[in-house]
Amino acid sequence: MIHEEYVERLVNLLDADANLIFNMTFEEATEIVGSGSAEQVRQIDGQFALVHKNGTCIRMARSIGRPMR
Repeated sequence: MIHEEYVERLVNLLDADANLIFNMTFEEATEIVGSGSAEQVRQIDGQFALVHKNGTCIRMARSIGRPMR
């Protein structure tokens, strides 16, 4: 039996100022990550590590130049 447990609180410790996004704002890029579309995430130009939370759904995306731990 699989037991699912939902995340109640998310603490984002990623440094937003360390992102280098060239073709959109940080907020726009975060919303794209939240859309869940890999094709749209590929359109983000730069080095980034982004987290988007919508209810109990958490989506994360990063480029190769930004580690996420």
